[in-house]
Amino acid sequence: MCADPAAKAADEQMAEAFATLRSQTSGPDRDALVADQRHWITTRNDLCGHDSRGQPLAGPALSACLGTQSDQRRLFLSGMPADGPGLPGSIRPFFLRGKGDGRVVSGLRFTAPQSAGERLFNRAVDGQLKNVNVSDGSEGDTTDDFSMTLSYASPALVSAHVVISYPSSAHPVDYHVDINVDLVAGRMLAFENVFRREALDSLVAQCRPQLDDFIGEAAKADLSDNDMRESILKDRENLVRTSVGDIQRWSLGSRQMTLTIDDAAKSRITSICHLDIASLKPLMQPGFNLAP
Repeated sequence: MCADPAAKAADEQMAEAFATLRSQTSGPDRDALVADQRHWITTRNDLCGHDSRGQPLAGPALSACLGTQSDQRRLFLSGMPADGPGLPGSIRPFFLRGKGDGRVVSGLRFTAPQSAGERLFNRAVDGQLKNVNVSDGSEGDTTDDFSMTLSYASPALVSAHVVISYPSSAHPVDYHVDINVDLVAGRMLAFENVFRREALDSLVAQCRPQLDDFIGEAAKADLSDNDMRESILKDRENLVRTSVGDIQRWSLGSRQMTLTIDDAAKSRITSICHLDIASLKPLMQPGFNLAP
């Protein structure tokens, strides 16, 4: 990292954000923050150790990965979004540490919500936290994984991506959901607030080529019974259509929107569709706009 100025700068800026947040916390909250930071450093180093094919990363590829991860961590620690003008000082990370295993649940909330939309966002976060166990210290009690990414934030709208997983489960699977709140109207966004009613078919068609792992390839590889395969493929096609029409499955941004589909109950498969805003503009409501 020290050999790459950009990666080094990203690490230093992340460390500064951590130091600032640490100076603003005390007691158990501070202990949880420090524990989470240590865990994040280990996770970052593990993640950047190898590429998608399992080959060790080195040189520019390694420093680029470390720099990217550090920059994402800086944004989280600062309560700033990956996209949009943000709401400086309004959103802040929180940390909950399990008593028995020391694992930390971390997320984002409005620190002092002033509007109906800000209070709605916090209630949505708390609602997702109800699906998460934080160890109470009893024997065998484990803390689940809960993380948030602030995809977009402006005075008009906030979009946050939540990932929940249960490491103690026999078959751990990530569960994804997006919290998209219209801060001006004080409501959760609905599909028709973002897209024209007739946009659904076009969105499904645009995402379809990116979803073969979810719709087709996995079933073809796993099943020899043709009737069962056709039934599963039909179910997955229906789930794709339902998910595309659910704006709480979309992570919003001024340059790109991302759809995440998961089927934890049946296939334990998660699939992602990235669409550039340029291709979505003709499908969006005329008054809907995300500032970069």
